[in-house]
Amino acid sequence: MDDEILDLIDENDKVVGEDLKGNCHKEGLWHRAVTILVFNKNKELLIQKRSQNVPRPNLLCASASGHVQKGESYESAAKRELKEELGIECKLKSIGKFYMEKKYPDDKRDKEHYKIFLGNYDGEFNIQKEELSSIQFLPVEEIKHLMKQNKNQFTPGFQEEFQHYLEFKSNKQQ
Repeated sequence: MDDEILDLIDENDKVVGEDLKGNCHKEGLWHRAVTILVFNKNKELLIQKRSQNVPRPNLLCASASGHVQKGESYESAAKRELKEELGIECKLKSIGKFYMEKKYPDDKRDKEHYKIFLGNYDGEFNIQKEELSSIQFLPVEEIKHLMKQNKNQFTPGFQEEFQHYLEFKSNKQQ
């Protein structure tokens, strides 16, 4: 939905205005986003396959993700995206805030400050079929292997977000 209203932010993540999501991507305006990584009791990561109806169709990506709407907090946006995309609620923990600048072949530009949240869930899912075609839990090592084998089967954003997760996990174990 390109008609969502998002807060525009500066390089320090301070709100400086508002605009439509579509315009943020067209003009390359800084805005906020969230990524949620959901794990099961076996410590496998839930990944989704994007539907054909969304940008970067049929690629694999994070458990859930989305934009922070005008006036919304990062955590509220993460909870909303989990509910919308997967039909679930779970406790979330932020592992940090990052920024990303990407230009895509379709001329869309992402300039985002984003937070990555981790959650645990072992129940039933009710997926949003308009945005994702399937979900599956995979061991982290298998995702690393798949990414090494053919990183282009994953969204560019998830490739970066997954690396941040691996760094967090590595630093936590030291």
